[in-house]
Amino acid sequence: MSLLADSDGERIARIGRYQVLDRPPRADLVALVEIAALAADVPMAAITLVTDTEQHQVAAVGFDGSVCARAGSMCDVVLAGGEPVVVADAGTDPRFRDDPSVTGALGAVRSYAGHPLVTPDGTVIGALCVFDTRARELTSGQARALAGLADRVVDLLELELRTRELTATVEDLRRAQAELERSNAALAAFAGQVSHDLRNPLTALTMALSMLAEEGADEDAGRRFLLDRARNGTHRMQLLIDDLLTVARVGD
Repeated sequence: MSLLADSDGERIARIGRYQVLDRPPRADLVALVEIAALAADVPMAAITLVTDTEQHQVAAVGFDGSVCARAGSMCDVVLAGGEPVVVADAGTDPRFRDDPSVTGALGAVRSYAGHPLVTPDGTVIGALCVFDTRARELTSGQARALAGLADRVVDLLELELRTRELTATVEDLRRAQAELERSNAALAAFAGQVSHDLRNPLTALTMALSMLAEEGADEDAGRRFLLDRARNGTHRMQLLIDDLLTVARVGD
């Protein structure tokens, strides 16, 4: 794998969306860390997410996860290269021999292996790490297991994120449905009121036109034509009002 180091802004934004910092360790992530320790046959393992200045051990086994400075940390080396880092003896490695977790100030780590956590968009957000207090090599099978588990860590983070997003979408749809039902009810009430308000004057107009037609039965053809058109218009309007009243009754 050849991944360039991601900008802090992209990484921090992605980590923020996962909502795992400053919260109790998630049980599913802790379970994966425990599997990683068993697969590598080591006493300690952790999921570390790295921001611009700190690394957050959001799940750990064999020790209490904490927040510490990013600069000079083991996981920062993984982040910088975007590739797995495997160290048989950190005490002899110039990159790690002065690290507090190696010197004894914070711990006595000797062997270390970290695999980058890479999101679907290619952002490296941290590492899945395994540690031992004795120098030792990681077998090829253990390295493959660590890589697979690192992918599963990202899968779990993404699954929880998508679940939250889907839940929010469903809630939005429910609110939209409730608003649509309210609007339909209001529209039905309005349609009913309008149809009733129009029916009475239209009925009066229809009667007046009928009376004019009867009184002017012997009048000229032009007047008869205009009256017929007016009566046809009122008839069409009556049909429209009936349709509007039907909609109001159905409430659709």
